[in-house]
Amino acid sequence: MTFYAIFPLMIMATVKPRVFLSVLAFSFLIYCYFAFFVLSNEFTLAEQWNIYINPLNQSFLFASGIAIGWFRDNSRNPSQVGVWVIGAVSLLFMMFYPASGNQINIVAGINRILFTVFCIGLCYSAINCNIEKDLVLTKILKFFGDISYSLYLLHSVVGVYFLQLVLPKIGQFSPMAKLYILFLVVLPSIIFISFLIYRFIEIPFMKMGKRLAVVRGDKTAGVYNLGKLRDGY
Repeated sequence: MTFYAIFPLMIMATVKPRVFLSVLAFSFLIYCYFAFFVLSNEFTLAEQWNIYINPLNQSFLFASGIAIGWFRDNSRNPSQVGVWVIGAVSLLFMMFYPASGNQINIVAGINRILFTVFCIGLCYSAINCNIEKDLVLTKILKFFGDISYSLYLLHSVVGVYFLQLVLPKIGQFSPMAKLYILFLVVLPSIIFISFLIYRFIEIPFMKMGKRLAVVRGDKTAGVYNLGKLRDGY
């Protein structure tokens, strides 16, 4: 929730590239601090979970996502060959890099930095590759991209509420049965609710924001361009 509270401030920072890049650099320093000095390979990720989920520890990833969208809208169209090469190399690295043991080994130390670099590369490739818009897969991915904001906010809350409050009143279920219920009943419900929120809440507010951006002119161009990305343009 912390990131969604500061999201408008991050968007406004993109209006001034130096400010935004300074924020990005500072968040990376914090990211490295957690990777090398706070999280330790001597303990499992579960034992350090409260540290790992600290918003400061995740802020660079959030800022990087915004940076990818900002860079796309404020630079020339990249070579498609380069885009696909970056995506392929990033994917191969994440698949075959020899990291083993507890999950802490990929979120601490130099491994964390490497995985982060190639994760950003994969996201950059995905957002910049030109895929035929009429493909069924493209439409499916666009749909989930549109509702992703609400889907992310709702999935854990609804899932926990259903498992802890609703399901016990229905009966006793095995762990596997609970998993099937989550995927076959709860997940489709969350997707549908997320779509309604996107359609009747998010879209009207995005249109309102774009009208305000047009009225204010070039000073909000960075905000407006990033808004296009959120709206699927």
